[in-house]
Amino acid sequence: MRRATSTERVVHPYHIHNFRGDWFLIAYDTLSEDYRLFLIGRIREKKFLKETFERDESFTAEDWISSGFQLYAGEETDDVSIWFSPNKAQFIRERKWHPSQEIEEKADGSLILHMHTGGLVEVLNWVLQFGDHAEILKPDKLRQDLVETVKRINKCYGLDVENNQ
Repeated sequence: MRRATSTERVVHPYHIHNFRGDWFLIAYDTLSEDYRLFLIGRIREKKFLKETFERDESFTAEDWISSGFQLYAGEETDDVSIWFSPNKAQFIRERKWHPSQEIEEKADGSLILHMHTGGLVEVLNWVLQFGDHAEILKPDKLRQDLVETVKRINKCYGLDVENNQ
């Protein structure tokens, strides 16, 4: 998806999943030798092969999906904690963001969302939409990735935060 090029793949289909109105195929990809998520709308051509495959009975799409955040799954998981301001806390409370989520209420009306998830790239992108109403508390690597992203954003807009300009 990042390369914007077409590749021919042989996949072993396991599950079709709908996320926000888009359909995705969860399949074992023989090219990468791993499970992958394919946006069905991006598949240009399909061909059914006569060869069969042995289904890995230890693989469950539900477990694979729940290991990640939104669409990024199948990666190592981390303990993630994100603080949300009182302004956004109700929005966070009203939804199920991840199967492992726990909400820690704060006296000032803010909250901390705790999750054990993979897909930290997607977590980072999700947190950015809340601006200064969210703060990644852990893991440190995710927090640092956000700091680096904000620096690049500032540079795009000609802001030099380190020198207060």
